[in-house]
Amino acid sequence: MPLLWVLAVVLVARALTLEGALTGVDWYLKPDFDRLFDRQVWLAAYGQIFYTLGIGMAIMIAYASYLPDDSDIVNNAFIVSLANGAFSFLMGFAVFGTLGYMATTTGQGVDQVVAEGIGLAFVAFPTALSLLPGLKSLPSVVFFACLVVAGLSSLISLVEGFVASLMDKFDMERGRAVNFTVLFGLLGSLLYATRGGLYWLDIVDHFIMVYGLLVVGTMEAIAIGWIFGAGRIKDWVNARSDVRAGAWWDLSVKLIVPVVLVALIAEETASNLAAPYGGHPPTAVYLGMALMAAGIIVSILLSMVKRGVR
Repeated sequence: MPLLWVLAVVLVARALTLEGALTGVDWYLKPDFDRLFDRQVWLAAYGQIFYTLGIGMAIMIAYASYLPDDSDIVNNAFIVSLANGAFSFLMGFAVFGTLGYMATTTGQGVDQVVAEGIGLAFVAFPTALSLLPGLKSLPSVVFFACLVVAGLSSLISLVEGFVASLMDKFDMERGRAVNFTVLFGLLGSLLYATRGGLYWLDIVDHFIMVYGLLVVGTMEAIAIGWIFGAGRIKDWVNARSDVRAGAWWDLSVKLIVPVVLVALIAEETASNLAAPYGGHPPTAVYLGMALMAAGIIVSILLSMVKRGVR
C-alpha cells in the first residue's frame, strides 16, 4: 500500500504539470448539484464505496476478526474510511489532469474524452499518456504499476474474505482453503477470456458489485441493526474506543442506511425491467438478477451446514 501511494503521487505530480491540466481539474472539482437527484450517481457512489472499503463482501469482517479484542474499532473505522476517500480524491487529480491535457491536445471538451470504468483505465487514460511530450514511458509504466498493485491488493482482500469463511465454517487448513478459492476463481474467470468477456464482465460487475452489494448491504444493516442489535455493538465498541459511537450509529444502521438502499434497489429494479441495463437485451437483466439471487441462496444454504464439517 505505501508503494501504491508513492506511485499515485508521481502520477498526480506529472498530470498537474501538463498543458490543459487545470481544465480537467476544474471539470473534476466543479459541482453539479442537479446530479444529486440522479439515481445512477447514487448507485455508482454506493457501489464505489462498498467496493473500495470491502463492505458487503466479508473482507472487513475477516480482517476485523484478526484484531486483538481490545482494538479501538471506532478509531480504526474512521482511519480506514478517511484514508480510502483521500486516496480516491487524490487519484482524481491524476485522472482528470491527464484527461484535461488530452482534451486540450485534441481540441475536445473534457466530457468528450472522459470514459467510465474499463474504458477509462484501458482506453482513455492510456491514450492520454501516449500523447505526453517526453517521458511517455515513465507515466505509462507508473500508471499500469498502480493498476497491478491495486489489483493485487484487492485480490488478496477478496480471497481472504472467502478463505477465512472456509477455514471457520469447515475447519479447513489455510493452504487448502486458498487453493480451493483460487481454483474456483480461476475457473469462473475463464468466462471473461472469451470473445464475449467484456459483455459478461459488465453484467456481473453491475449486478454483483453494484446492484448485489446494495442488497447485501441492506440485509447486513437489518441483521445488525434489528436482529443482533445496533445498541449491543455500540456498547461493546465504545468500551474499547477513544472516539465513541453515539445515537447517530443506531439511527444510521437501523433507519437511514436500509431505507436509502431499499429505495435505490426498488428504483433500479423498476428501471432495469422498463429498459434493460446498458442497452443489453432483456435476457441479460434476468441473467444478472439470477446470478445475484443464486449467490444469496447459496450463502443461506451454506450457513445451514454444521460447523467443522470436513
